[in-house]
Amino acid sequence: MRGGVVSATTTTQIATWNVRTLYQAGKLGQLLREFDNYNLDILGVCEMRWMGSGKIISDGKTIIYSSHDERHEFGVGIVLSDSAAKSLLGWKPIRDRIITARFLSKHAKTTIVQVHAPIEGSKDHEKDAFYEQLNDILADIPKHDVLIFMGDMNAKIGSDRRGWDNVIGPHGSSASTNNNGERFLSLCSLHDLGVGNTYFPHKTIHKKTWRSPDGNTHNEIDYICIGSRWRSSIRDVRVFRGADVGSDHHLLVSTIRLKFQRTPTRMVIRPFAVEKLKDPAIKQRFQLELRNRFQPLQDIESVELEDQWTNIKETVVGVAEEVLGRRRGTQRERWIQERSWALIDEWKQAKQRREQAKTSEAKENTNAQYQELNRRVKRSCRADKKAWHEQKCAVAQEAADKNDSKTLYRIVRELTGGRSNANAPIKDKNGKVLLTKEEQNARSMEHFQEVLNQPAPIVPHDFSAIIPIDQLDVNVNPITQAEVLKAIQQLKNNKALGLDWISGEMIKCGGDEMVQHLTNLLNTCWSSERVPLDWKKGAIVKLPKKGSLMDCNN
Repeated sequence: MRGGVVSATTTTQIATWNVRTLYQAGKLGQLLREFDNYNLDILGVCEMRWMGSGKIISDGKTIIYSSHDERHEFGVGIVLSDSAAKSLLGWKPIRDRIITARFLSKHAKTTIVQVHAPIEGSKDHEKDAFYEQLNDILADIPKHDVLIFMGDMNAKIGSDRRGWDNVIGPHGSSASTNNNGERFLSLCSLHDLGVGNTYFPHKTIHKKTWRSPDGNTHNEIDYICIGSRWRSSIRDVRVFRGADVGSDHHLLVSTIRLKFQRTPTRMVIRPFAVEKLKDPAIKQRFQLELRNRFQPLQDIESVELEDQWTNIKETVVGVAEEVLGRRRGTQRERWIQERSWALIDEWKQAKQRREQAKTSEAKENTNAQYQELNRRVKRSCRADKKAWHEQKCAVAQEAADKNDSKTLYRIVRELTGGRSNANAPIKDKNGKVLLTKEEQNARSMEHFQEVLNQPAPIVPHDFSAIIPIDQLDVNVNPITQAEVLKAIQQLKNNKALGLDWISGEMIKCGGDEMVQHLTNLLNTCWSSERVPLDWKKGAIVKLPKKGSLMDCNN
């Protein structure tokens, strides 16, 4: 091996798998179950068949994906464990066949490129375009990164190492190299990559990654490659045939001596659980705590505007923290029932019997059993999803009857199943995809500064031509508690919070002490013609529309 040696004692499980489709009821749940069963940290996926690009979180796993914008075909993605997601520095959805992700790891950063190459029978110009784009992507990766290149290459590479001894090892499984294999090896040689599959002796069943529908043909066409400098860090690459999601490809897993490190992230602060104020006992306790904390402030009431506001804010937030607490994170609901999981387990056992069959008759019988269970699993998952939809629709109807629009719209979002791709990386003005969160935030800030901060008019307006109107009858007397109470009662529930975390529900339940302190504060604002600095601050939330969400103008 040339270059440095990875000394990390922690091993990481990185895998790739062509799953044929995740656009089918129950497929994502089955995939994530296999992800846990094989203790994977990162799983590259081919043929997801979702649409668009984005990032979602399901069952504690983060999934980034890049698919076709208009059709449910092809699509690649990467599934990340919790620790891997916390190490993610950035990712790029290149196209429906290529996605890259960069991680913070010990000794050097790690870049993973997950691809799905055209099949052997594709036209030459399609292959040329794919490999030219892939070559440019690999060339742009920093040379000091740990580069892991993997996916379904649809390529066969022979065991003859002559001319390729720096790329393939002594344990190849194919008899000859096809056209895709030559393109694949040339790319690996150009970027100093070693094909991990060929460096470890395994039985043929633990090397072949694809099985033909009739079961008579087995090929090795999926690969995991690593930069030659880090080749000694890869401990093993082998196929696990027990994993099953109904694909004709097998799960290919590599064990790498690699330790991910957590990226510095800002703590997510959840809003207060104001829905608890619907409970009369909790509402009474909330008011009592506010009264007890506001009472000492009456004797030391400051005339300074900022001090008055700070006392109110800290008091209300402190009581809410103690009495209400923060909302819990929402967990994706598992709609697949135990009956279906039992069928899935039986289906996996049938696959094992099929793979172990020796005679033609046994292979035919076990394959028939496997296909029958496959159909039963699909029917069961569809029935589970239908039942889940019916249950959600019943709750939505009940919410509609009660005019509970919040619950109704939440259920509609769940039922539509739309995946927001607002987390997709954005491009700069020159069309370059920005990888890191810092770069993306800087571009968003630049965009909103240009949109919201318009230049002053070149020709000033002539106000002398304006005809004066009669003096308006405005009440300039001090603000009364009755006026403040009326304004508080008109506040709407379930509105977005400001940066002070005080919601309308908390103000409405504050009682007489809340009204009194707000009245004093508002009168100070009225007399001084100023407002607290917090009231001048706000948060801009990106609301992407249709079109390419990688363009800020959309």
